[in-house]
Amino acid sequence: MEEFYLNREDPSTLLRIYQRAIKHDPQNWVLAFFYAKLCLRLEMLDEALEEINEISLNVKDCPALHRLLAEIYLHKKTFGRAAQEFEKDVRIEQDFLPFFFCTTCERESKEWIAYCPQCHQWSTYTIKEAEKDIVLPSPSLSERAHLPL
Repeated sequence: MEEFYLNREDPSTLLRIYQRAIKHDPQNWVLAFFYAKLCLRLEMLDEALEEINEISLNVKDCPALHRLLAEIYLHKKTFGRAAQEFEKDVRIEQDFLPFFFCTTCERESKEWIAYCPQCHQWSTYTIKEAEKDIVLPSPSLSERAHLPL
């Protein structure tokens, strides 16, 4: 939809659509986020910054918010603030990296390695899951007939 209105060189209609949707559902921070992205794209930097600052009051440690905030600061040529926001983005994303563990000796690692230095086995590292695996039953023959190819 954005491309349609932007290609028609009618961003004001698109902005009004977003503003009405946000007014109708003010708790929907995703709408506000995409509105801020549009404002950045249209070089409406103050509006984008205001929207992101409003979102960040309710949403904490979301990498996409820091990335968008960094982009806004880059456009405003506030490079120090942009760097700080990019650092926050990277730091948060690193916290969400999966842990790996050796299936033989259960040694943990933040990165996958081919050879376990503890038990001296090859190719035993896998992603450590927070919960047990859920085994789904295989579909029956009649159910398989209805599955898309």
